Amino acid sequence: MSCANYSSLNRAQLTFEYLHTNSTTHEFLFGALAELVDNARCVSDTNVYASLCIKTNLGFALSLIADEAASVIQFGKSAKRSPESTQIGQYGNGLKSGSMRIGKDFILFTKKSNTMTCLLLSRTFHEEEGIDEVIVPLPTWSVWNREPVSDNMEKFAIETELIYKYSPFKTEQQVMEQFNKIRGEKGTLVIIFNLKLMDNGEPELDVTSDPRDIQMAETPPEGTKPERRSFRAYAAVLYIDPRMRIFINGHKVQTKRLSCCLYKPSQEVSTSHRFYHSLLHICACILSFTPEEKAREAESKARAFELRLGGDLTRESRVTLRQVQNSAITMRREADVKKRIKDAKQRALKEPKELNFIFGVNIEQRELDGMFIYNCSRLIKMYEKVGPQLEGGMACGGVVGVVDVPYLVLEPTHNKQDFADAKEYRHLLKAMGEHLAQYWKDVAIAQRGIIKFWDEFGYLSANWNQPPSSELRYKRRRAMEIPTTIQCDVCLKWRTLPFQLSSVEKNYPDSWVCSMNPDPEQNRCEAPEQKQKLPLGTLKKDSKSQEEKQKQLSEKIRQQQEKLEALQKTTSVRSQADLKKLPLEVSTRPAGEVIGIPLWATLLYKGLHVEVRVNKEWFTGRVTAVEIGKHAVRWKVKFDYVPTDTTPRDRWVEKGSEDVRLMKPPSPEYQSPDTQQEEEVVVAEPSTSECVGIEPDTTGPSSGQETVDLLVQILRNCLRYFLPPNFPISKKELSSMSSEGLLAFPLHQEGLCASSVPVVAQNQAQLPLPLQQCCAAL
Repeated sequence: MSCANYSSLNRAQLTFEYLHTNSTTHEFLFGALAELVDNARCVSDTNVYASLCIKTNLGFALSLIADEAASVIQFGKSAKRSPESTQIGQYGNGLKSGSMRIGKDFILFTKKSNTMTCLLLSRTFHEEEGIDEVIVPLPTWSVWNREPVSDNMEKFAIETELIYKYSPFKTEQQVMEQFNKIRGEKGTLVIIFNLKLMDNGEPELDVTSDPRDIQMAETPPEGTKPERRSFRAYAAVLYIDPRMRIFINGHKVQTKRLSCCLYKPSQEVSTSHRFYHSLLHICACILSFTPEEKAREAESKARAFELRLGGDLTRESRVTLRQVQNSAITMRREADVKKRIKDAKQRALKEPKELNFIFGVNIEQRELDGMFIYNCSRLIKMYEKVGPQLEGGMACGGVVGVVDVPYLVLEPTHNKQDFADAKEYRHLLKAMGEHLAQYWKDVAIAQRGIIKFWDEFGYLSANWNQPPSSELRYKRRRAMEIPTTIQCDVCLKWRTLPFQLSSVEKNYPDSWVCSMNPDPEQNRCEAPEQKQKLPLGTLKKDSKSQEEKQKQLSEKIRQQQEKLEALQKTTSVRSQADLKKLPLEVSTRPAGEVIGIPLWATLLYKGLHVEVRVNKEWFTGRVTAVEIGKHAVRWKVKFDYVPTDTTPRDRWVEKGSEDVRLMKPPSPEYQSPDTQQEEEVVVAEPSTSECVGIEPDTTGPSSGQETVDLLVQILRNCLRYFLPPNFPISKKELSSMSSEGLLAFPLHQEGLCASSVPVVAQNQAQLPLPLQQCCAAL
């Protein structure tokens, strides 16, 4: 069937309201501006210039080198989508979504292949004309004679008339003046106008407070990171290794390589198989399409159509044949690209991923610390706190981390402000936290004294957010530790300048070139760029002895008990009625099925490490809740790890069944990311008459010593809970007591009396059944 026969069928139209919907992905306004800068980056040529400037009557103009203008209006088309590409942006959507986030309308002027093309994408035009489907005027002129290039002059006249009516340029002469601003043989000028306003009628972007900058309107400098307030500051760190020049209102942005701006920078290499599932998901998405089958089908249709034509060589049949053949060629190209991407990602599955973390101390502004995470050299997340930085102390304070994550490892979201796979991103942050802690040990700031260290660089105030002293001696001290690194304005190579006292506080010109370098070996553009030499750190896993591991486990138990002690101090529990008043979670199971659970029952089992069989596979986990029925005791087990989304992450199991067994607790330094949440305690209304005894389960595969270890833990927990405040042995001493000491514990001691909570326990026989069995087992 001819493609022409489909012209009468319905089409999925792209309405102009989608232009607004598409732009709402950019919550961060500078992220929308960054999309325009991204489009100025060329895949093959690093010597690219972007000029962002202010026009008082037009809004913003971004001069950039881009692909042919026709691709701008094709949503989803991107020349960067190939396995070999190192450029971020795989969706062909950034220019449209970014520009529509900044303003209602934009006009684009581009020169390429001896032609000049103008493109208008205007929501104002659609609203005033009442047009629902997106229409984009796209007239073209010849570079040589400025004559129209079109085989339909009526269409050309309509397009130019719309541009004169709805753009800021009302005549052909004004339009040609914009092309004249593109000085080279090729290039693109984008102008966004009818900027979006705030509720007070002012633009969201402040272009008047600082003529050298674009700032976020109504954003106070206090307490706001500079990159979230100043586009100049954001553009300076937008790329991990900048190779382009950016101008704001005619003033060059002094871009930075963050790793060259830090004190004692060091590189840590992280090797992990953790990203396997992320890669597998990406491959599955690719395999879900059938580009190869579509290509073969299109080629088959083209051959069949050619045979069916036979000797029919009319103009209409030739045009149709050419369309069918071109469609087959396009699909074959897409299939080849998809296959190369799939093959590259499947090869990547077989190898562990290496990520290079670079850490260093920001001695210039210590309050600006955290992780800067790039994807394909483009900044995605900044100031992310990890590891010790999350604890709020001075440990690792002032440390900045930098990592460039490949597209094969983590895929960014469409707005390039986050990562699509949140779980794998959390694992990345966890790995960075571990390496950050190792860097902090290696740099030995804590050993020297943290306060003393910061005093040395002029941080004399106890207020962490206060800037360092501006005295010359402190400025010199900071400058001695961080050499000046600057980029040549011609070759775009980075040069490290030798330290000179005269260079302290020196302002370098925008157009700095290699010949200005005082280093004779680096004062010409032909000289090779020197690589930054970074010491290589190694993550050292603590090899703890069994005694140290047991001590660490006891410390965790002690912390849990302290929470209960704090509750005991604020709440008097001397009877079953008092126990009802405790602010504990109540089970939501049907009435009559759950029997009251005394508080000590939940203490015995909470945190026990078990294995549960699900679908013939055993999964490790921890007991986080207990329910006691009339005929059985149930545990709620939170699994450490499940391989698929179809396997539940927790499950209620019957204690003593064949599907559950006790196991030895893992090393105390290990904790699965999925179990780092607060444990759940389910307590129903206690009932003395219906409480059944809870005994430690020793039917699992644990050895005799492991069983004793578990019983010792349970006994210690019970004793700590029932110990009265005036008992001669402190709870601290009880925590450190050995197994032999616990055996000799004076349960008949005077003082362990009716004041104990919640059960009177004056001798071993009066203790709760689990405690009696613990003592008997020991």
